[in-house]
Formats: sequence, C-alpha cells, structure tokens
Amino acid sequence: MRNRSPEHDIQVKLARYIDLLGLLWCASAGGMRTGIRTAVKMKAAGYKKGCPDIMICEPRAEYCGLFIELKTATGTASPSQKAFIKALEDRGYRAVICKGFEAAKSEIDNYMGGRL
Repeated sequence: MRNRSPEHDIQVKLARYIDLLGLLWCASAGGMRTGIRTAVKMKAAGYKKGCPDIMICEPRAEYCGLFIELKTATGTASPSQKAFIKALEDRGYRAVICKGFEAAKSEIDNYMGGRL
C-alpha cells in the first residue's frame, strides 16, 4: 500500500541521507497514524506533542544537537511544534522548521560543516 503523506516521503528520503552521513540520530513517531490504544500507550511512555521529526545527536559549535521539524512546501507548524522548537533553542539546541528535503539537507550540511 502506497503512503499518501508527502511529508512522510520527504522524511524517508532524508532518513536515507542522514544514514549515509553516519550520524547518531533518531526520528519521532509524531506524524504516524495510530489507533487510540497505541496513541495512549505512546503518551504514557513519554511521547510529547510537538516533538520535532528528526533529532540529530551530534554537538557542533555552541549547539548540543540539531532538531528538524519537516514540512512540505505548503505545510505549517502547529503551535505545539513551534513551542517545542523554542524550548529546544532555549536549552542550547539548533532547532528549525524545514520545508522540503533540500531545505533540511542544506540545514544538516551547514550544521555538520560548522557553517551556522
């Protein structure tokens, strides 16, 4: 069955790219469709609304790590996503919203190359 989420397609492509770089990273399960039982279990286990899609655990310069909220070209971040991004920035992380694969790839390349 084909996935009908353009944002998911962007994230899959980005996951392959990050893996090629050999970085320590993880993705959140935020955009996944689940049943109510699974959603309740995820929340009980610590999933937080607004958590960015991509979490790169590689410190660079003054940052502790890089977090990316992925969006399509027309997508917009929710208030909870914006609040989570701000909270991460306040704690010393680079946290951004990227529209599309190329924007996210560029952000990662700049971050890893120390060009921020």
